[in-house]
Amino acid sequence: MPLGADDAGTLTVGIRDLRDHLSRYLAEVKAGRSIAVTEHGTVIGTIVPMRFSERTMQLYREGKINLPTLPKRPASEIQRVHVEGGIQDILREVKDG
Repeated sequence: MPLGADDAGTLTVGIRDLRDHLSRYLAEVKAGRSIAVTEHGTVIGTIVPMRFSERTMQLYREGKINLPTLPKRPASEIQRVHVEGGIQDILREVKDG
């Protein structure tokens, strides 16, 4: 099984190898390594470990924010909400109160 790594420790893996050995590669991500996914030798994406800034962790320790978690129910069960306008309109409305 080919397993390449660049100088920064990022693993490079083809789609087929990733599919065939997904658990192994996800264990690498959990251990802190990034994986560059290639298709015919061209990088098409990267899998990176979850990392939070020191400021984010400080806010979490102070109880001011919650870190992301998995949803309590499948996305298919979450009610869709129709919103008129675009994201800029929503953000403006939230900002202006």
